[in-house]
Order: sequence, then C-alpha cells, then structure tokens
Amino acid sequence: MQASQKDSKTFHKLVKQQRSKHDTNTDILYIGNKAFEGEKILSAWQTHFETLGTPNFDENIFDLERLELAKLQNKIIPELDIQNKEITKATPTEIESAIRKLNTGKASDENGIVSEHYIHAIDVITDEITDIINQIFEELDVPQSLKNGILTPVLKKKKDKTIPGNYRGIVVTSIFSKIFETIIKDRLEPELFPSQNTLQRGFTEGASSLFTAFIVSETTMLYKFLKIVLELLTLDAEKAFDTVTHEIMLNKMFHDGIRGDMWVLLKNIYTNMTLQVKWGDQTTQHVNIQQGIRQGAKLSTLLYKRYNNTILNSITGSHLGAKIGTICVASPTCADDIALLGEPQDIQAMLNIIEFHTKRDMVKINPEKSEVLCTSKGKNYQQKAYTLGEKQINRVDKLKHLGITRNVKSKVKN
Repeated sequence: MQASQKDSKTFHKLVKQQRSKHDTNTDILYIGNKAFEGEKILSAWQTHFETLGTPNFDENIFDLERLELAKLQNKIIPELDIQNKEITKATPTEIESAIRKLNTGKASDENGIVSEHYIHAIDVITDEITDIINQIFEELDVPQSLKNGILTPVLKKKKDKTIPGNYRGIVVTSIFSKIFETIIKDRLEPELFPSQNTLQRGFTEGASSLFTAFIVSETTMLYKFLKIVLELLTLDAEKAFDTVTHEIMLNKMFHDGIRGDMWVLLKNIYTNMTLQVKWGDQTTQHVNIQQGIRQGAKLSTLLYKRYNNTILNSITGSHLGAKIGTICVASPTCADDIALLGEPQDIQAMLNIIEFHTKRDMVKINPEKSEVLCTSKGKNYQQKAYTLGEKQINRVDKLKHLGITRNVKSKVKN
C-alpha cells in the first residue's frame, strides 16, 4: 500500500473491479478443510470476518501483560478530572475543507450517497453538518451509522482465490462518516506526529512508498562505497490492519496526550463497530468487529501509524542499525511493510526488539514469510543466520520490497 494520489486511485479501482465483475469471483471458498459453495459462500465470508474481528488472547503467542494493563488504565481514564477537557467546536470552514477533500468518482455508500452530492450542495449543507458534528462532540454519542461499513474482499495479486485469507477487506463507510473522521484526523495528526518520522512513509500525505525504497537504495550504495556489510531484512506482519487491538491503541493515544472528551469520543467510535461483507450482489448480516482498523476509513491510516510507531521509535532509540551520517535509517517503513537495515552484529538485536514489542502489542510476525538479503558484502563477509523467536529467517538471493525486486548484486527491478 502506498500513499500517493495515484495509488489511492488504483486502490479504489480494485474495489470497483471486484464489485462489478462478478464472473471473476470464486465459486468455492475453503475455511480450513471445510468447503463452502454456491449460496453458502456468503456464510463463509461472514464466518471468516467474524473470526478475524475477534481478538486472539493466546498467551503462548502474545505477552498479555500489556493488554491487561491497558484495560485497567482505560477503565480509569474516563473517571479522571481531565476527562472534562472539551473538544473545540468545529467551524463551517473546517467542514467545507473536509467536504472538498472527498474523493470523487467513487462508489456510493450504503445509503446511495456519493461525494458529489455533498460537494455540489456545499453552500447549502455546510452549516447543518457543522451543527450535527458539534452535537456529537458535545454529547460524545457517536451514531451507529458512523460505526458501520460495507466490506468488499479484494483478492491480493497472484493469490489463490479460494482462500479467504488471500483477500484484503476494503471498507466503504458513509460519506458523512468520511467528513466526520477527516475533522478528527486533522486535529489529531499534529498532536500525534508533531514532526513526521522520516522512516514512516506509509499513509503520509504527499509521500509515496518510493521515498522509503530510495532510502534503502541510497544506504546500500553508501555501504558498498565504504565496503561495509549491510543486511536488508523484510518482515511479514500477519493481517496487520485487521488485528490492531483497540484497548492498546486507545491506551497509546492517551499516553501521547490525547485526553478528555477526544479520547472518550475515539473510544466510542470503536465500541460496537460492525460491518457487512459484500460479495457480488449480496451482503451478509452485520458482523461485530472487536479488533482491527477499517481499511478505507479516514481515521484508520493515522491510528495504524501511531500503533506501529512504537516499534520504529524503539529501533531508532536503540541506536542500532544502518546510518547515513548521523541519521538513523535502520527501519525504513511504509505502512505495514517493515524492513530492517544494518550490519550483521546489529540485526539480531533489532529482531529481539521487534519480537518484544510485537508480542506486547499483539502483532504477529510470520518468520516463514520474512526474508533477509545481503545488499553489500563489504570486507570479510561471513553469512550469518538470524532468528525471530525460535524460527530462522529465510536467507534469499533476491527479495521484493515495496514493489521493487533487489538482489545480492544490489541491482533493482520494478
């Protein structure tokens, strides 16, 4: 996933293709060893996303101490005096700006409304929308319609279409919800990211994933020039967006300074969240979502960046990994595509940091789909093995990262 306008259009194009060309849909789905065909496919999708939306509290995989602490603190937070910090009222200028940011030419929401309806009526509806949003800010009562969404499964490139796990769930929310979340996002972003992390390029306005790829290329060239060994390691986070733990996410926001009514409002947005899966011309019943962020919702990009930033800040703070001068470039990241750059003596220590934080944040990294490539052999190169947990990372002669294939000779191919 990339952050440029071009990528956004491609993203919506994929959704449109999936919805319109029903003949490309599979006639059978497998969940485990059980097959679902015909009319039962819709039931399979509902089962799949219900399971995906339910947290896995397996203490053999995750360190649940962080979760229990977050739950305890989150119960106390609304009772604090600081909760009385009110949300500044939205202005008609803010609402008008949010409406003009809506993407046009997109599918209608579940109410049959498209962005153009709001844009063409902007002079008439701005004041009314301002009043409604300010009422939500005052009462902190988020309408259920803003918590619902229509999810369309979009098959990942070159994947088996009979396996539900090979699809991305792209959610279309109401147009009003997009305006509402844009207002909140515009207020939260300066507080959460007063200065943008130079390595976190996913979901950053005006910054394509190519910026991250450029960092990898420049670092490789520098280390080859200096004849220093450099390893590139890519990590595969399983269903990263779908498994964000709401309690931990909200707790991180509080400790970042999001306090009072705004924190309560965010909690209410992510309470009783539901979606319906759209497959062909049919939709499932409402599915309760107890974890994850909705791919396609305006707030989701900001919330995921914050969730993921704990890992990146820990790597940067360790002073491990590759550097260009005094600038740390050890973890060039785009959305959920985390990569590590460093000399062999640093890589394992960085992996240990990753393992610690992902277990505490209930993020599952798949070592079998993670890969390591030596991009600069330098002097006296000796191949080393790295492990995540008890499993060894696969060493390869070439790997694909952010759409670019790199090999041991430092050559790249789109």
